[in-house]
Amino acid sequence: MPLALAASIGWFTVLETTYSFRNLAYAAPYAFTLIIVIIWSITKKFLTNVNSYINHLSWKHILSIIAALVILIAGTCYVWMNLGNVIFNPPLFKHEVDISPLNNSSGEICILEIVNDNGTRIKKENNNIFEVLSTDAWVSQMNDCQFFFPGSSMGSLNFRYFGPVDDELTFRLKRNQEAGEFLVRVNGVKAAVFDLPYADAGHNALYHLPLTHGAGMFAWNMIGTAGLTAVILVLLMIIQISFSILLFTISQAITKYRGENRGQVINIFHRKKRDKTTARITESRHTRTHLVVGLCLAIFTTVLLLCLEAYFRPAAPEGYFQEWSSETMMHTVSLEDLRDEPLESLWNLHIQPPAFDAIRAILAQVWRLDDSKAMLLRVDSSLYILWALIYGMLIFLMFWWLSEITSIAFAAISVLFFSVHPALILYATLLDTTLLSTFLIVSFSYVLWRVREARNVSAGVLALLFLLLFFTRSIFQWQWLLLLTLSLTLMRFPLRKLVVFLAITGIVVGLYTAKQTSLFGLSSTSSFSGFNLCNSIGCADTWALYNQKAAVLDQEPPPEKPNVLTRVRKTNGSINFNNERYLTVHRQLEQQFSEHILSFSSSPVQLVKNYLVNLRIYMRPSSQYAYNVIVERLPQRSVYDTIFSSPLLPQLLNLAFLFWLTRARRPDHLQRVIGFCLPAAFIAFLCIVGERGENMRFKFFIEPILFVFLASQVYAAGKKIIAYVA
Repeated sequence: MPLALAASIGWFTVLETTYSFRNLAYAAPYAFTLIIVIIWSITKKFLTNVNSYINHLSWKHILSIIAALVILIAGTCYVWMNLGNVIFNPPLFKHEVDISPLNNSSGEICILEIVNDNGTRIKKENNNIFEVLSTDAWVSQMNDCQFFFPGSSMGSLNFRYFGPVDDELTFRLKRNQEAGEFLVRVNGVKAAVFDLPYADAGHNALYHLPLTHGAGMFAWNMIGTAGLTAVILVLLMIIQISFSILLFTISQAITKYRGENRGQVINIFHRKKRDKTTARITESRHTRTHLVVGLCLAIFTTVLLLCLEAYFRPAAPEGYFQEWSSETMMHTVSLEDLRDEPLESLWNLHIQPPAFDAIRAILAQVWRLDDSKAMLLRVDSSLYILWALIYGMLIFLMFWWLSEITSIAFAAISVLFFSVHPALILYATLLDTTLLSTFLIVSFSYVLWRVREARNVSAGVLALLFLLLFFTRSIFQWQWLLLLTLSLTLMRFPLRKLVVFLAITGIVVGLYTAKQTSLFGLSSTSSFSGFNLCNSIGCADTWALYNQKAAVLDQEPPPEKPNVLTRVRKTNGSINFNNERYLTVHRQLEQQFSEHILSFSSSPVQLVKNYLVNLRIYMRPSSQYAYNVIVERLPQRSVYDTIFSSPLLPQLLNLAFLFWLTRARRPDHLQRVIGFCLPAAFIAFLCIVGERGENMRFKFFIEPILFVFLASQVYAAGKKIIAYVA
């Protein structure tokens, strides 16, 4: 493989073509295949001589070979680092820059221009080069600013481009008393914080931001060193083989027994085929050992997470790792209303499903205090502990699932690897429902997997898990019952159980949907759907309609209404989006979405391009959703971000799928697999076409499921390789 990478670099250099590490990754497999064919065709008849030499090597020879290799690699590394960029064209590196307000900064942000080392401006007009993407309140070309953020809202500005590893960006910014602060991340890593408030309103500031990516330069040097070393070793091998050919020819001429020798050679390379039939992985039955190991893993990882939180809490302002309390979240209602009128508040909730606020309401009763801010701190501290427990339960569930497919040891190692996934730690310390939703989705998928495997599954358990999802996450609506009917039918779920499942879920979902329609005129559990749908196709000024002054403050609250529907601001000053006047905004955005969709009917290609933008965001690393005190300091973050994002994750899934396909059994088994995959595929589909801006967070819903699939295929491949070698 290093030789293939070196050949690819040489090919791009000869063609004088600019290329990136991604191009290198795509070209290397083809070069690898070609090189293997060439080398094998040249050396096929002479490998026996090499094997005979290897078999007679003593430990002294091995030590001398290792010493020679060390000297060779060191010398090659020195040559490459000094002459590599002279002889070969270095690859371009993909820089991803994300700009977002810091700590909910309320000031406006005016970026006059952003320029790279070549003097090229990053702007919407150059979108083909930089793929500029602005979400929520960010706008382009406003108030003499190239990019403008009005403040008092949320959003991010993202762009990417291919450039040298050591490129640098120059920001020209407008500074005044009204300006806010913003955070810049480069390739998912915190790069700089710009503090803009300044007394002189006419003052502009220049900031230089180096984009040096140590991993890129390290990879370039590693590839070059390994490639040149491989070239030298291949040349030495060719010389050795050529010398062997000469000796072999002389030997044949002297002995005059060419036929016998030839036959020996032929027999060596036409061995009897090995028995490649490997025993199937038998269905593992959970024992007390599985339970003990799973519980130990869950307890260990939970304690580890709590220790991690305790270690980093001094660096977290007021104890919040994202600096967002549960009260700051847009989809929650005021903790004061949950303390004083818990049932009425939950009944009149339209902004999101009630599960998260129901948990907060219970904790508000446990920590009932007149001091709302003190109560909020205690409730959020309890949520951190509760989320740590759910984190441990997710680890236990993943182990339980994997241990049925693989061995106990492999399952334990795999889930320990996943337990330090930065995205998992991020959402375990984020006070919203992402982690809870992920745990419920994985639980529901595990039960569906048991149905696929023709195991005994209670219809009541299946219904309970779906209802928990329905009351937790707004992507689960009544339409899911149609999809699940098809899915369970494909998996041959018993008809009587299917009827019971549909009866339980249909009654509960129908009653709650009827309540939403009667009170708010909604056919779903969330009044944010209009906002999300408009965002998904790039409608302009969607956030402007949610401006708190225009929508609420200029109107008097109606009399005799629950506080949860009339309150303007919550305990910490955040806007209460559950105010009933935002229902009007929801209807306006739904109407705007319908009009835009109709306009796209004449140009469906443009609609597809819009959704491809969402797909690119969806495939970003899940840990890049928000700044986190813990995650920003994790040394393994770059490795996990690479594995669980594009382009590596899709390629791993493709390879795993192709390997699984070679082991697929009867057509009726494929039918069951399709039924099992439908719900996870539908979740991914909804998270791509139903939102723009937070898609990478929604990808985490199915990341544990994808990891279980990848780990199971790695285990199966490992068994196959070991069986073949043995």
